[in-house]
Amino acid sequence: MDFINALPKIELHAHLNGSLSNSTLLKLRKLKYGDSEATDIEPAFYQILESDNLSLTDCFLKFKYAHNLTDSWDALKLATECMIEDFAREKTVYLEIRINRADGPEAAKENLDVTLKLMQKYPDIIKGMDLSGDPLKYTFRDFISVFTEARNSGLGIALHAAEVQEKYEDVTDILEFGPDRIGHGTFIEESGIKNWQTLVSKKIPIECCLTSNVKCGTVKNYDDHHFKKLFEMGHPVTICTDDFGVFGTSLSQEIYLSASHHKISNIDLVKIMKQSVDCSFASDTEKKALKEIFDKFCIENNFHLM
Repeated sequence: MDFINALPKIELHAHLNGSLSNSTLLKLRKLKYGDSEATDIEPAFYQILESDNLSLTDCFLKFKYAHNLTDSWDALKLATECMIEDFAREKTVYLEIRINRADGPEAAKENLDVTLKLMQKYPDIIKGMDLSGDPLKYTFRDFISVFTEARNSGLGIALHAAEVQEKYEDVTDILEFGPDRIGHGTFIEESGIKNWQTLVSKKIPIECCLTSNVKCGTVKNYDDHHFKKLFEMGHPVTICTDDFGVFGTSLSQEIYLSASHHKISNIDLVKIMKQSVDCSFASDTEKKALKEIFDKFCIENNFHLM
């Protein structure tokens, strides 16, 4: 783990409300409720924070608490700052944070309009748009006009796809749209040979979230994770946390799990991180600076990347 701890890291798939540590949740609870009892989240709130082995039900209850505690501007500011600090502590040099939105297409259009205004004001911060949430509630076709406008306006596009074993026609629509990246992509191969061939031919990067998939039961175990096949065939992959606070992991831990279960060498880990720079929504100037960080790391560790 010493090498992994020292490795500069890239995180491209992290949801704000799912990426709040226990200490952050306690700060947010204090901000919202002070010292008074919060009947809508206690006593299970403290029981979950003190547990080292959460069930999937507990994980989603923790998600609920995070949403409850981030319902004000001050709370969102605190949550974002704490999340950035937590990732920075494990040497994350580039982080893309996703803000969850669970409403339908009309709300998505409103969110896009706001996002485009913010992008004009903060071009170095607002980078892209993501489709996530309950995959059974809507279809991608419900949102395709919004994402087409977003892409035409210069936003990077990341879409959750094939996260569950349903709605394979949605996978086809997403792949034909051609996002910049796909979140999870767990069942793309199972969704049909045409979809798999489209993924491979377009070389759409897959954001792999091992612990999230194992704990949610979409992947049987770490050894069977689709990360291995994608990596071995040379398909672009990134190693991500998804929701480190909910699933009790970290970016360093996800990298360790990927390496230990799939026999990934230290040099290959550096290659994956450097490849993640190319997969990111960073500007060309930012990508150049990030690659220089990895080049320096390689020199310091006597690595020679091919």
